[in-house]
Amino acid sequence: MKRITPALVTALLAAGCTSAAPASPRPAAPPPGVTVSLAQYRSDEPVHVLQVAVRNIHETPVYFADVQLVTASFKTLPPQRADATIRKTARTDLPLTYGPANCLPTGLPEVAPATVIARVSTGDRPPRAVAFPVPHPDPPSWPGCCATNARNTSSSRP
Repeated sequence: MKRITPALVTALLAAGCTSAAPASPRPAAPPPGVTVSLAQYRSDEPVHVLQVAVRNIHETPVYFADVQLVTASFKTLPPQRADATIRKTARTDLPLTYGPANCLPTGLPEVAPATVIARVSTGDRPPRAVAFPVPHPDPPSWPGCCATNARNTSSSRP
């Protein structure tokens, strides 16, 4: 019977555990004062587009080279070119195409948390990957949608 030495076992295990591609670095935290949320207009729905609503409350402009949506709800598409410098603003929309739904055998997927990964830079620094967590669920932005408004409306009825 042939015996396998511990050194050979270790070498085989180490060879099987290496990956062909180096791991990409984890995205950094967003620049201070820069946040994103997601929005979708009616005209965006048929073409699978979302708007990445970017807010910058500081005077420092932030350059967005590209944006990407990462969520369990949809297939992740490659980053999409944004090529936009966002100065101090209450909201600037960057269009973003999203992939097909990751359907379950029983139907549509549940809404899952999402992250916008963007390559951004400030000043003359090179762009770096930044993760912008999207609030989940993303707060509704239309009047009359919230439970408080519904209670107020129903309490005024006879």
